[in-house]
Order: sequence, then structure tokens, then C-alpha cells
Amino acid sequence: MACWSKLIVANFVFKTIIGTSPSFESSPNQIEEIIDRIDDFMEMMNYFCLIPRWIRYHLPWFKTRTAKYLNSKKQLDVILDEIIEQRIKAINNWAPDKALDADLLTLLLLVRDSIEKFPQEILRPFDRHEIQHFLIEIFLAGIDSTSSTICSIIYFVCKNPHVKKLLVEEIEKIFGPNLEQPVTTQSLNKLVYCEAVIKETNRSIPFVPITSRYSESPDELGGFHWPAGTNIGINIHGIHMNTLHWTDPHSFKPERFISADGNELVPETKNTFLMFGRGVRACMGRKLSMIIVKTFMVLIFTKYEVELLNEGQDLKIKYNGTNKCEEFFIHLKPRIR
Repeated sequence: MACWSKLIVANFVFKTIIGTSPSFESSPNQIEEIIDRIDDFMEMMNYFCLIPRWIRYHLPWFKTRTAKYLNSKKQLDVILDEIIEQRIKAINNWAPDKALDADLLTLLLLVRDSIEKFPQEILRPFDRHEIQHFLIEIFLAGIDSTSSTICSIIYFVCKNPHVKKLLVEEIEKIFGPNLEQPVTTQSLNKLVYCEAVIKETNRSIPFVPITSRYSESPDELGGFHWPAGTNIGINIHGIHMNTLHWTDPHSFKPERFISADGNELVPETKNTFLMFGRGVRACMGRKLSMIIVKTFMVLIFTKYEVELLNEGQDLKIKYNGTNKCEEFFIHLKPRIR
């Protein structure tokens, strides 16, 4: 399930961000190659942050590992540079009477070129290096987080039959038992219980359990004075399990996010639920992530009966800066109506 959901999410993200995607049928190795390089990059970030430079580059075992990560990063750079180059050529050769695709890469390149032609003092264009690393950031933040969330959702839904029943009923009420209604942004926004399930899943297993903030100026927090330059750790998992804010926090209860009449989501108490972070550093892909996860839930629970392969199995989670679903098995069979 983990590999399958990652491939599906990667396909969706690639099409949204770069307007195309390596096909499962025609280039199955290419999409896996990109995913592997992104996984290496995630490990590399933690490795370079935690291991001192003199150890990374001088001790034998670490030297080999450092070389592996740097080589993987070079391969990723080559792949993305080729994608950017192909898109630039496509834009330059585009017929004037045809509309350009509105994917993010095309828009970034067009904005860059527009600023170059019409410069203003307060603006400068992105260079190719910045666009390349912007793509890495999107892929890095969007693929694993969304695919692991999907795995966790399916796990909790299958573990709680009453949750599955209410979820399927809501999906069929909005889209029909055979998906008679199209999946649109407007229809996805009507999925109140579905969104509550997503939120409760992330409260229970936050993809980012710990984060940090850096103080640029002296501040007071929790009755203590903190000097400028302090790195402050934020225990998101601890906040999500705090009994001061959550009743019976270890139980899976999507209804805690829904009004008493069940018709709308209720706002969380400020700073007690940090699925996407807060403030100016909040996740910039939160809207897209919700669209992907809700669409996936609509499609899979409409088309299939979903069950755990083994009722006693648990999610296999690997922590490497994030809670990443490593292994998870389910049984799918077409729904018969």
C-alpha cells in the first residue's frame, strides 16, 4: 500500500507541478528514479544537519555515505534540469494561437521571462537554480507527506468500522454510489466527515511530529525570556496528545472536529492542532494536499471494499525527521451493487 500510494500521489503531483508525468506503463523506472532521489534528499538533509562536517568528509564509513548522497543529489539535479530545459523549449516553440498549460513550472518560467523583459526595482526573476530547488521542495514536501497520510487514513478507517460506514455514506450522498457526480473542488468542500477523518488521522500520527522556529529578536515565551538566535523546538505530537486540549486523545474520534449537528467543521482552538503548521511558515501546499487526499478517498471507497490484509497488523512507521509509512498491506475487491 505504501509504495502504491506513493506512486499515485507522485503521478498527481508531477502532473500538477510540471504538467506531465512519467507514465506507469511507458516509463515505470523513471518515476521510481525520481522518487528514490527525493527520498535520498530527505535523508541527506537530516544527515548533513546532524553529522559534523569533519566526520562526514574524513571518517571512512561516513565518507562513503556522504559521497552516495552527493551523487544522488547530482542525479536529481540532472533530471530536473532536463525537465526545465524541455519546458523552456516547449514555451519558445508554442504557437501564438494556442493557450499554454497552466502548470506551476510553466507559470514560474513565464513570470521569470516577463520580469526580464519588464524589470522593476523591487522584482527580479527566478534563476534556473532557484526554480530547480523550488521543484525539489514541492516534491519533497508533497509526495511522502500525502502518501503517508493516505496510508494512515486507510489504516484508521479500516480499524474503526463505524468510521468507515459514516465515511462511505457521506461520499455516496454527495457523489452517488457509482460516482454519478463529477469530482470538483466544490463537491470536495462538502465532505465534512471526510475532512474530519483526515484531521483526526494527522492529529493521531502527525507526519511532522517535531518542528522548530528560530527567534530573530529577543522574546518572551512561557514566562521565560529568550535571546535572539534561539532555536525553539515544537513538539507537535505532544500538543496533539495533550489532555488539556483533547479529550481521550489516544482514541480515534473524527467527530471531535465536527459540530454537534454534524453539518460543519468546527474551528480548532488556536495552536492546539498543527497539521500544516501556523503563520507565514505554514505549509504552502495545504490546499493541494487536501484535494489529493479527498479525491483519493472518494475514488477508493466508492470503487472498492477496503480491508486490512491482517486485522492485527500495525502501520510500519519509520521516523527520519518525518513519520513515513514504510509498509502497509490491504485487501481490495470491487464493490458490487
